[in-house]
Amino acid sequence: MNWKALSIILIILIIIETSIFGSLYYIGAKEINNENKCANSICRVGDYDTYLYDPIGNACYCYIDHELVHSEYMGD
Repeated sequence: MNWKALSIILIILIIIETSIFGSLYYIGAKEINNENKCANSICRVGDYDTYLYDPIGNACYCYIDHELVHSEYMGD
């Protein structure tokens, strides 16, 4: 294998690696923002004891004394 083919393969691998890393960073930042929104904007307003953010259902649950008091779908 000559150096030109090797360099093309390495460039393709770097592009794939960078796009995967960027996608994972974007997804992680989005989930952190949604959890902060649940904690600070939704459950803080009613002075609830605890909260739970469900990333699969994209919902926020607020609890008082381990009892579900408020739930809200957060949308996209």
